[in-house]
Amino acid sequence: MTKNGNCAQVRTVSREALQNIPAELPGVVCVQYVTRGKKRHAYYARFWRERGRLRKQYVRKADVEAVRTACAARQEREGERMKTRALMVAAFGMAAVEAQRRQIRRMIRDAVGDNVPSTYKQGGSILGR
Repeated sequence: MTKNGNCAQVRTVSREALQNIPAELPGVVCVQYVTRGKKRHAYYARFWRERGRLRKQYVRKADVEAVRTACAARQEREGERMKTRALMVAAFGMAAVEAQRRQIRRMIRDAVGDNVPSTYKQGGSILGR
């Protein structure tokens, strides 16, 4: 919400319908309503977060079930990942898991070196670290 109480504007990525629907998609499909004159029309949109921003994409009625299935597949995979992480934390402790994560990131940073685009760098380090 903004200061004056209005909803924050969501940036629409594309008004085009999805041509080739991948097996997994981030986000959820929601029904949205638009008022034209005195009539309310329903349409479907997929919402997801990307780098902290809320994104929105129009979904054709013919593609709604396929997109919902793809979103559910992604959610299921993420749920399995979170369960695995919870098991690792329970077995080894949070400190050991964080140390392993730091070591993996260090290895990636050493392998990539200066090949990281400048848009991902901030003060000599990769963003998000």
